[in-house]
Amino acid sequence: MKTLVINKRYLNLGGIENVVYNLIKYALSQDYRVVWLAYQPINIFRGFKDIVDKIEIISAKKNISQSKEHLSIKFDENEEVTILSFNPFQHDFALKIKEKNPSVKITPLYIVANTKGDLYFIENYFIWPLKGFVKRKMDTILKEWNDKDYIRYFTHLQREAQEKRYGFKVINPKLNIVPPTVGILPLDIKSLDKRADRFFFNIISVSRFSFPHKNYLLGLVDSYAQLKTVYPQLSLYLIGYGVGESQLRNKINKLPEDIRSNIHLLGPKTASEIDEIMKDMHLNVSVAGSVKCGARNGVVSLPARNFCEEECEVYGYLPKSFNKKTSTEKGLPVISFIEELINMSKEEYIQKCKESYQIYAERDAHPEYLFEQKNQEGVKIQDHHIFFSIFFALKTIVLAYRKLKRFFIKTNKNLDESL
Repeated sequence: MKTLVINKRYLNLGGIENVVYNLIKYALSQDYRVVWLAYQPINIFRGFKDIVDKIEIISAKKNISQSKEHLSIKFDENEEVTILSFNPFQHDFALKIKEKNPSVKITPLYIVANTKGDLYFIENYFIWPLKGFVKRKMDTILKEWNDKDYIRYFTHLQREAQEKRYGFKVINPKLNIVPPTVGILPLDIKSLDKRADRFFFNIISVSRFSFPHKNYLLGLVDSYAQLKTVYPQLSLYLIGYGVGESQLRNKINKLPEDIRSNIHLLGPKTASEIDEIMKDMHLNVSVAGSVKCGARNGVVSLPARNFCEEECEVYGYLPKSFNKKTSTEKGLPVISFIEELINMSKEEYIQKCKESYQIYAERDAHPEYLFEQKNQEGVKIQDHHIFFSIFFALKTIVLAYRKLKRFFIKTNKNLDESL
């Protein structure tokens, strides 16, 4: 019997979560056992709640150390278990589960989902000299995990970022990229032809409101505001949520009424709701998996730069920009692309839409991929559990300190403004 273990504490709306949700749906359709290692209280996006009653949930209280309750998971000896983790702390915990069940065939996989971010490059949580110590330790650990064939990636950029940072080389790079779990529907030509008239022009972005990672959103608001005075038919739609929502709203609220009135914050949406909304959209500016949200519906989709500094930068049209979906390299201002799409002929616009769609239609879905993976036998790795336990606790303290610091900065700012 095959078993899927999701070693991720929350299932909010996001790129990783969408992949996990689709994989769980597939596993359930194959009568696989599915176990989710979650935190209390259970935090799951409303669009994913149809799976809750069909899977096993082992919940644990969130605390400063990794949760021992999750080690209570039980397996039969005939189970073939795949454990998916999405950061180094989770993966080390998956290795604990494997060690506790030596008679069970368990394949732990660490899926890297970004080219930057403290959660993937954990030395960034700390300052020197502690940062240097953690970096050297992670050099050793990541090389061991690579030799054991534990690591997978969503794009080659994530692989290259890890190789560069930690000094190892993936042996079979093309085989370590996770393929789509589900395919896409045929392109609706009638809907596309109607939308291509562009009597109005709707720009959309699907993203978690997390800054500075998704700074392109703030730049996109600026770009929209600059163009709105020239092209009054413009509207901007933002799907998402996150801790940076107040920052985004503050930026929007500073715009003149006639400009901000056509900016629509739609909140989090399910995949089917997004597909319905996309029927009226003309341009999707997003990053990572959200580029597909528009492209699969025949909407011109421009991959934006992750960790933009000021203005919204993009990497051009699909398919040429396909491998830039998670890039942090400098791009081109989005404004020129918006103007070009507004002013190009109907035939040119339809062709751009088809090209965005086609690059995803050509990618074959392979839902069994993760269940087919096997780790390298005979490759020994060291026990790093004490290291991860200590630095998980330290990371938790660092994050609490950062949160408290932001609170005092915001409080002092509000006091200054009131004086």
